[in-house]
Amino acid sequence: MFRPLRCVGIISPFVVPLRAQMQFCATGGDSGPGRGGENKPETNEKNKNENSGEKSSPSSPNNNNNNNNNSKPSTNNLLSEKRHPKGFDAFYSRYILGKMTFTRIPTESVNRAYAMSPDERILTAQIAAKTLKWKRMRLLGIMCFLLSGVIMARIYTANSYIKGNIENYTTVIVDLAKHTAAFLNEKGEFIGVRSFVDYRTFESECDKDKDILVLFHTYYPWVPMLLLCLLPLLAMTNSAFSGSAKLASVAAEKSRFNFKREFSISTRLGDVAGLTEAKHEVIEIIDFLKNPARYQVLGAKLPKGVLLDGPPGVGKTLLAKAVAGEAMVPFLSCTGSEFEEVYVGVGAQRVRELFKQAHECKPCVVFVDEIDSFGRKRKSESGGGSSRGTLNAFLSELDGFKDATGIMILAATNRADILDNALTRSGRFDRKITLEKPSHKDRVAIAELHLKPLKLEPSSSLNGYAEAVAALTPGCSGADIFNICNEAAIQAAREEKDFVSHRHFHQAVERVLVGLERSAVKLNENERERIAFHEAGIVILHWFQEKTDPVIKTTILPRGRHRTGVTQKLPQTAFISTQEQLMQNLVAKLGGYVSEEYFFQDVSSSAAEDLKTATDRARFYVCSYGMDPENIGHFGYDLSDSNSIQKPFGPIKEDAVDESVLQLITVALENARLILGQHIEKTRALAALLMRQETLSAREIWLVLGDRPVMTKEFRTYLES
Repeated sequence: MFRPLRCVGIISPFVVPLRAQMQFCATGGDSGPGRGGENKPETNEKNKNENSGEKSSPSSPNNNNNNNNNSKPSTNNLLSEKRHPKGFDAFYSRYILGKMTFTRIPTESVNRAYAMSPDERILTAQIAAKTLKWKRMRLLGIMCFLLSGVIMARIYTANSYIKGNIENYTTVIVDLAKHTAAFLNEKGEFIGVRSFVDYRTFESECDKDKDILVLFHTYYPWVPMLLLCLLPLLAMTNSAFSGSAKLASVAAEKSRFNFKREFSISTRLGDVAGLTEAKHEVIEIIDFLKNPARYQVLGAKLPKGVLLDGPPGVGKTLLAKAVAGEAMVPFLSCTGSEFEEVYVGVGAQRVRELFKQAHECKPCVVFVDEIDSFGRKRKSESGGGSSRGTLNAFLSELDGFKDATGIMILAATNRADILDNALTRSGRFDRKITLEKPSHKDRVAIAELHLKPLKLEPSSSLNGYAEAVAALTPGCSGADIFNICNEAAIQAAREEKDFVSHRHFHQAVERVLVGLERSAVKLNENERERIAFHEAGIVILHWFQEKTDPVIKTTILPRGRHRTGVTQKLPQTAFISTQEQLMQNLVAKLGGYVSEEYFFQDVSSSAAEDLKTATDRARFYVCSYGMDPENIGHFGYDLSDSNSIQKPFGPIKEDAVDESVLQLITVALENARLILGQHIEKTRALAALLMRQETLSAREIWLVLGDRPVMTKEFRTYLES
């Protein structure tokens, strides 16, 4: 009941001036005849007594001895008519408005509102709910304007009436106060009556040769006056939707931005698996927030900002939430893209709004994700005045803290190298924490965390599953490991299994890291044979070299973006790469090329793609790693994304680079042909098995090829799992 009453209170000041006119038209006036010429019996005894005591009016159109016909009709009579309006008309119809007297007194509105039916209350509540969502007075004015228009339309249509035969009349007596007109014939007898809303309109409808007598000489044209009062509102509405005014209002509205605020963070450092070094760094930050007095006594100040740098999916956002959760302070989060809008100045205003909200709820942690969206180096921008303004406002707020106690700014990025130097200097982001992809130990911890909710097959322990997942996911981030565990559970549910097994984790790894199997692609027998020898050559050259990554699965079925077969390797944990290791990887890349060349005496488009990739890699080795010091010299060059050298040299040196790349590819091809020639029979056997089974696991490959020259611990763990 509260929302309907609030709606009545909102619109009542605008409807009260119209209430008198509506009341007259709904009841037929205080002394005029009622609508329809019928008077239904009153349900109220008091009204019955009053009606029975009234005398007949000599001027009534139905002048007879019946007291009921001569009594003036009441509002209750009209409201008792069995009308059932629907939808929007029901709210504004005289049926509801007759039950609700609009008033500025809340208690009186409460009493009057009880007369409404349940359906009418529900409809009124819906209208009130929509009205209360409009926060601007301009919208409220538009609503009142529409309401007055609807009421006027109802007055003109539903509430107009004509009684008697008024065609043959000579004189009209107009009562402006009651909005009625009595019609007299030549003998001066009363022949009919009708109501009207606007006198001007009524006068134009009367015959010009008839006499019109007006009882009141003063006329108040309320309809024109109402429109005149609404002219300022219309002018304001028009100006609000005009060009520059509209842009200004939209820009102001865009700048008022409510950032996401969380006051009860349940994430703790225990929920962050791995990231051992990073967690040690943030423990001191948490202690700063929880016990600032300990540091203030010694004259120490809380660092203003901490920059979290690392590849996507390593847990930067999770670590920031854990800091707020451990310190038990509010957490304000946003992304760098939220500061960028098409309107200039909105980004800077949102920066100021962010720090204003931070001051209101300190101590707190403010986290800005993807800060490189607006924090790039300004000298490298092409245009982007809005980004520069946002960055300048952010720098100003970092230095402009009046009282920075209790406010910690955490920012995350995966491109710290492109951030502006003014943003990363000391005094703004005092701490810089680098997050790397998890090691094998960290992957085990992350896998255990994500495997706990799963219903695993009891054949192995939780730690055994975690070790197997960690062995399957070298080079993967924490987000990748979570996705793999989730995909394994989905695969088990798809097969209607009771438990999640090791097989499901293998399938999940293939789906996440390689891609979904493309069953729609159908290969003929010649293509299957060529792809089988192609993948077998890649497996042979990876298997029988010491520095290359071991193969864990190969298939001739297209998966993901691969149009032919796929060979999946197990990346080894290594932080540096030697020239010998790079050269062996280049040789292994040409395994499919030399295999097709040997068994088919020509190469396919798939082999040509391998050759192109090997050429690009050889150019990178020569230019960046200096792998040809005799011709190029002991220095390197950077390669752009398009693999074109940003060279500070002339055409002579460029020709020397091309010669070195050609020589490196030639040597790699010779080594690849040599290794493949030593294992021709194993290549045939592996290709034949591939054509029969289409997919081979590491154990099946191991049974055909035997041990590798170097069996690492990680690879043996994988084979055992």
